[in-house]
Order: sequence, then structure tokens, then C-alpha cells
Amino acid sequence: MDCIVRWGKLKAGDAVVTGTTGGKIRILNGVDGKKMDEALPSTPVRIIGLKSLPRAGDDLFCVSSEAVAKDIASRKALHHADEYARGARRVSLDAVPEPELQVTGGAARLASTQKRVRERFDKKNGVEPAEEKEEGGATAAPLAIRAPVVVKADADGTLLAVEEALAAVAVESSHDIEVDVVGVGVGPVTSSDVLLATEAGAAIFAFGVRTNDRSVLSMAEREKVQIRHHTVIYSLLDDARKILAGHLPSVEVETVVGRATVQAVFDMNVNGSKRGRMVEMVAGCRVNYGSLFLEKDGKGTASNYRVIRNGEVVCEAATAMSIRKFKDEVKEVNQGDECGVGLRGYAEFEEGDVIECFSKELKKMFV
Repeated sequence: MDCIVRWGKLKAGDAVVTGTTGGKIRILNGVDGKKMDEALPSTPVRIIGLKSLPRAGDDLFCVSSEAVAKDIASRKALHHADEYARGARRVSLDAVPEPELQVTGGAARLASTQKRVRERFDKKNGVEPAEEKEEGGATAAPLAIRAPVVVKADADGTLLAVEEALAAVAVESSHDIEVDVVGVGVGPVTSSDVLLATEAGAAIFAFGVRTNDRSVLSMAEREKVQIRHHTVIYSLLDDARKILAGHLPSVEVETVVGRATVQAVFDMNVNGSKRGRMVEMVAGCRVNYGSLFLEKDGKGTASNYRVIRNGEVVCEAATAMSIRKFKDEVKEVNQGDECGVGLRGYAEFEEGDVIECFSKELKKMFV
């Protein structure tokens, strides 16, 4: 959207209202495409970040916050609809009434879509609607994980359907995740879409349209912006789940790779000399499950050890100092082998103890 600053100062990040659209300026460029920090009066600028376009000639106002911008825009949209129904042709900004918010276009439309989808989902599953939090209230709602996306489609109706489908993926997830549609539009992906996605850290979903502009594709590759083209909604939703999962924190997954039972405990001279003799307490074991590794397991992750006695953990997260098979130092022993195991920082083995070898990996959660 191009406009000219008439008075005051305009900056990237400012909350603005124009026509029935409200939001935040995510990118502020000159008309030559170069990024600007701020724009002074009489400066022509190009604004990227509003999710629906105003009419030519609409005034643009800066307001205190994005929430205020969306509030004013939604009230103006409702009032426009009422006036249009009565045949009125002009609406004054000061004449905006104070009814319950009705949301239209852009981020506001997405918020309404996600709320509607959640209400439908909760009703279907017999879940009582959650109470909304008052600002400054005693019990603030936990913040959802934000997953920004840009949506392009072949028609306005398709855009709305894709937004609702994406909202449904988030609502039906077991995680508190919110799809934030930072940009929407009809037609192929443009360089402005890629620029917006870069600034917002968003993926671009293009449904029913194809991006063949090499400069746009090269820009997306350079900026590491994912453009996902789809013509089947189920394929888009499967892809969306993978993209949304990328915004979830990784979880540590523990896998037991081996287990052995202590049959005897003995000490061993580590350096083989009597002078300055170093003694290592070794547990004589039989491996009855999987494998024990000296340093790493087969997946390349560091192996950890714990000692369990009568069902209780008496040593947690130790590492192997040595593993011996007969008198030879080895890196691995397998099920059925007899071996000697020494652990760093633990020597109080008892017969009947169980030694577990386990690995820890960080894995992405599923949406």
C-alpha cells in the first residue's frame, strides 16, 4: 500500500487504522523499495503488513496500539455495514458507535475465525468455553505459541476457507498454538509477500496458485522463506502441521538402550602399577537387554547410566568410565555378554543392582 505522510512521523511498528483495516506496519519502505526507519511529512512510502487493502483515498491514522487499531477498524466496518444497509453513502470516524466488536479482514478476521472454530470444536467435544481474561486480572491466560503464516489463494472465498482450515489445525492440536496470518492476498506469491514473511518469520501457503517468477523464488531461497504450493486442502493441512510443529519447543526424549544385572562387585587396579595405585570399583554384570556403550550409542548420542536398587534409583545420569569384557577394554557389550562396568562418580554397587544405559535426544513435538 502506497501513501504520502501529510503530518507527523511514521515508523515501522506503528499501529495504524485506514478505512476498515487496522494493524501494525511491519515493513516501511520508500516507493523505490528501500527500507526506511521513519518517514516525515511529504514523504511517499510503501507500507507492508496490513492484511487487507483500504480504498484509494482513505486516510491513515496512527493509534496507540495494534489492539486499539483493530478495535476501531472493526467498529468502523460494522458501522459501514449498518449504514450501507440503510442506504447511507458516507460515514464519519466520529460517528462510530460502541457495539460488540464484529471482525472483518486481515488479522481481525483470523482472530474471529479461530475463535469461531474453537467454539465449534469445544461444543462438539462437550468442553465448557474458557473464561476470557480481563487485562490486569488476577488469573492471566497463558500465552499461546504464535505461528505466523502468509496465505495466498486463487480467490477471496478460497482465502477464507484456507484460513479457517489452518485455524482448525491449531484449535484441534493438543498444544496451545495460534496461527497468526500476517498477510493474505489473491494471486501468486510476490516479492512483497516474501519480504513480509522474512520480517515476520512466516511460511507462505499458496493454494490454487503457482509462483513462477524466478526472482521471487530466488529471493525466498536467499531469505530462507518456505513457499508451500498446494492444490488439495488435505495436502496443505498435512504440510501445515509440519510447519506449525517447527514453532513448538523441542522435548527431551529418553530411550533405554541396554540393561544389565550386577552379579559381583570387585576393585581393579586401573594403571597396573602398585605405586600410586588407582582403584576402580567395577560391577561384574550380565547384559540381559540391549547393549551397553562406553561413550555413544548407535544413534550417535551420548550414553548415560543409572543404577536401580529394589525398584529405586540410587544413581542417576552417570557416565561409563570403563567397560571390560574379560580383561579387555571394549566400547560395547551386547545382550547375553558378561562384562565389568565402572561408572564415574559412583562405586557403591551391590549384587542384584540393575544398571541401565540410556540416551537422551531432543525431538520436535507433533501438532
